[in-house]
Amino acid sequence: MKILKYTAILFLAITFFSCSSDDDSSSTPVDETSGLHKIQEISNDTHTIELFSSTGSLVQGYNHVSLRIKDKKTNTYIPDAEISWTPLMHMAMMQHSCPRSEVVKIEPKKSIRRRYHIPNGSKRNRILGTKHYIQN
Repeated sequence: MKILKYTAILFLAITFFSCSSDDDSSSTPVDETSGLHKIQEISNDTHTIELFSSTGSLVQGYNHVSLRIKDKKTNTYIPDAEISWTPLMHMAMMQHSCPRSEVVKIEPKKSIRRRYHIPNGSKRNRILGTKHYIQN
């Protein structure tokens, strides 16, 4: 009877104190740019902004543009970046912006943000320009 009692206690101890199966350290990293093609990179001394779309190009009309910011010092993407972005169209005598949305985070992705914008004018005159400010 004692053997049965000790066996039951040992079984319960192994069951309740065994390693859990929810250990995330062995999980493979998720490719946040899956289904996206890089359009352009914009860099300064401290950061790189990567621009993506589903086709890899911009067209005249409605465009979904995704972006992420990489910190050059740590070589990591910034997950909590607050982004304000104004696309500019440079023409011979002037420059102007186009209709656009706010930049929003795409859940459940950590570093990708998305917005739409509608560039107008001929392809010859349309150049993707940005004003961006990164605060640490």
